[in-house]
Amino acid sequence: MVKRLLLYSILVGGAMSLFMSLTALSDAIAQSPPPGLSMEAHPAFSGYFKNGEWLPVWVSLENNGPDLNAEIQVPIPGSSGGVIYAVPAPLPSGSRKLIPVYVIPNSFSRKLEIQLVRNGDVLLSQQISVKPQLNINYLVGLLTSNRGALSLLQGIALPGIERIKVLVDLSLNDLPPRAEGLASFDCLIMNDVDTSNLSTEQGTALQTWVEGGATWSSVEVLAPSIP
Repeated sequence: MVKRLLLYSILVGGAMSLFMSLTALSDAIAQSPPPGLSMEAHPAFSGYFKNGEWLPVWVSLENNGPDLNAEIQVPIPGSSGGVIYAVPAPLPSGSRKLIPVYVIPNSFSRKLEIQLVRNGDVLLSQQISVKPQLNINYLVGLLTSNRGALSLLQGIALPGIERIKVLVDLSLNDLPPRAEGLASFDCLIMNDVDTSNLSTEQGTALQTWVEGGATWSSVEVLAPSIP
């Protein structure tokens, strides 16, 4: 009787181990991305954003496999349910694309997960870091090859209440093709930058932002009117 129970236990244990191994193998196969597919994501502005404002996320995709019709998704959790920001990502064979996704992270967000999804299955995912800022902070974007004396801006006194100045180094590639992507900034400073390299969409977005009440100086300071 003892031998039978021992044999039964061994058989049951072996069957369970085999089932778990097959399940793990099946999950691994299901989660494996299609061959030749890659994704790299990074937030604009080094991840700086103000609460309630849009943050562009740049997603670079390359497909050296068969045609793929997918979607980029960025889930944002919330206390009363989350929201998923999504944009289509059609990827013909041999294609390479840079796709912006605009998201409004939570004020407590420190990480965002960028997902490439097809028919509900996550093919690729990547976490990126973001840096939420208080809305009262004065966010300054610097487009310059060398900060130099511009670093002293952190110590200037602004009219009205005292505000923490946050300097963010930018490149022309950081500038989004939609004006709302610049809404977190109180000021943009361009120094010795060739703006002819901006795309038409970037130029239009920048102009729209400037027309909201920007000022200019010899180093091309663009800033909405200070309240």
